[in-house]
Amino acid sequence: MRAEVDYALSRLKVANEEATRRVDDALELTGLAKQADTNPYDLPLSVRKFVTIASVVALDTDVVLLDEPTAGQDLIGLNRLIAILRELRSRNKAVITITHDMEFVSQNFARTIVMAGGQVLDDGPTDRVFYDRDALKKAMVNAPAFVQIARRFAGDSVGLSMDALVQALKG
Repeated sequence: MRAEVDYALSRLKVANEEATRRVDDALELTGLAKQADTNPYDLPLSVRKFVTIASVVALDTDVVLLDEPTAGQDLIGLNRLIAILRELRSRNKAVITITHDMEFVSQNFARTIVMAGGQVLDDGPTDRVFYDRDALKKAMVNAPAFVQIARRFAGDSVGLSMDALVQALKG
């Protein structure tokens, strides 16, 4: 696995010492340090996704783009992914995720862009965008469960805050 994570760094001719530091950091961040010498193909698909993420993290770019990172993940994998996102943000990295997992988006991203057919249908704060029924319908995604419940009992402007939902229900 170490060679897989190091591949792009070696192609970019990153100095050996720096490459080793980055690979070790990426493996630690993704929870793969203890499996560093394991062949990625000997790992389940859900864990192999983290090898790919480690390879991206090792590049140390300012922007990290993840495509469907929650696919095939159980709760342990999702929690690991959330911890990685938080750490990347603490390192001042911009994290962009392409996904159909609206629950994941609603809990982890402040800004959401809804797209369909190559067009931007909505772009803004996640707690507002998820109430845009037309955009979600055109993109063929469902609002997160929280939004569906809030709409039913409190209207279309509650946002994603449990406190706001409780206040709306009391009001």
